[in-house]
Amino acid sequence: MSQHSNSAGLSKGELQSLDDDGYVGPYVRVLSQDQVSSVASKLLGHVRNKGDRHPLYGRYSARDWHLVYPELLDFVATPAVLSQLKSIMGEDLILWRSHVFYKPPKTGPVGWHQDFGTFSGEDIGNNKPSLVPTHLPHIDEDVLKEYLPSTTRLTSPETAPDLSDFWDITVWIALTDIEKDMGVLKILPGSHRLRYPVRMDPLPDSDFWQDPFVRIHSKDQLVKACNDSQLVLDVDTSRVLDGMRVEAFSYEELKARVLSKLAATQGSRTVLTETDEAGMVTFPAAKGDYFIFSERVLHGSLANTSDCERLAINFRVTPSSTLVYPFRTRGDFVDGFNLNVSQHENVLLSGRNLNPLNVTRSLPTRL
Repeated sequence: MSQHSNSAGLSKGELQSLDDDGYVGPYVRVLSQDQVSSVASKLLGHVRNKGDRHPLYGRYSARDWHLVYPELLDFVATPAVLSQLKSIMGEDLILWRSHVFYKPPKTGPVGWHQDFGTFSGEDIGNNKPSLVPTHLPHIDEDVLKEYLPSTTRLTSPETAPDLSDFWDITVWIALTDIEKDMGVLKILPGSHRLRYPVRMDPLPDSDFWQDPFVRIHSKDQLVKACNDSQLVLDVDTSRVLDGMRVEAFSYEELKARVLSKLAATQGSRTVLTETDEAGMVTFPAAKGDYFIFSERVLHGSLANTSDCERLAINFRVTPSSTLVYPFRTRGDFVDGFNLNVSQHENVLLSGRNLNPLNVTRSLPTRL
């Protein structure tokens, strides 16, 4: 696995690779090993504990810890990374979301998925766009909602809709060494040029399903996790046990009934064939190394079959003219993933804030 220089933005060759393949990297870490380890330690303290409550969202969440720990911004606001992002999307950029990906030992894969900038909550059966690129006048919320296809009208890959340019880019960073058996990142090069069929399946069969019982070992733990909506990320399970005589069931019986209830909720599943997957590439990574890719490219991760924890984080960056959480302008503060985003803020990474409707803060002076 070759690594690239990250000192002066993306070269013409790298920009061509991004256009052709949908990703570039890996790039060597921009922070010291000690800095990466410090961040990883803090985040592990939160994601290991499903009872943890995010200060912004009031319940367990893997999102936006950069708004709690400003040192996380060092990963994307340092000159090396910022120059790469500016070479893709221009000078005026905001960071609108980050997400921590934690895979305990012996946990399953994350299925193939691609996103055309909408982040609508289709993972759990919703369709509520989070981003509107106002610099593209032919794109609005209604148009974006149509970018979530179903097999009733799309049965094979079709040419991707023309969005004119990359306008949501992910910086994905390994926070631990990630060996081949630890749930490595997978990408299907060139897939950003196509839109693949998506069907809605029972949640346990969807692309993002992770076994919710891995760290639950008793009936009391299961009841608490359900009642506090800490069982399945982004899914409200507070009423899953309604109507059940919990005391009448063993732990295993209760698990089976909860799983049956969860199967009544839908989640998205991208439809691929073995032929489609033939070009897949996977990326073991050293701690702190990173990739840059378009959310349109098909990506996911393999299962963590090892005895080690695997931790990564991504940062999602868009032009500052993009309207973030458009439903907020109508007094609605719950996004497609059932989080109340009333305390969310974008971070202006570079240039000017070009959308006065966005709630945006400046970078802290420490950077």
